[in-house]
Amino acid sequence: MMQTITDNQSNAPFSVMKQIHGAEVKDLVTKFFYRGNQLCFQIILQVDGGERIPYKEFSDYAEYKKAFSELQQQKGNPTMIKFPEKSVASTGSTSNVA
Repeated sequence: MMQTITDNQSNAPFSVMKQIHGAEVKDLVTKFFYRGNQLCFQIILQVDGGERIPYKEFSDYAEYKKAFSELQQQKGNPTMIKFPEKSVASTGSTSNVA
């Protein structure tokens, strides 16, 4: 069962979070795409009933791989997986070379 929670205990802008039981996640899917010249990665949770839920986008491969590994460990377990209502790209540093 997916739930929506709010996080207003920090000084960060008000954000809405979703959460889902790891036991509901049947598979993890990675979508590879380019944003300009930057290769990006989006993790998608495939849950009971075949629904696919966007989890988060990454522009940094190391951050993507870390999050993917953590999700693999949570998949099938009763732990709660929390993620932003609107998944936005992580703020990995990138440099443009001319």
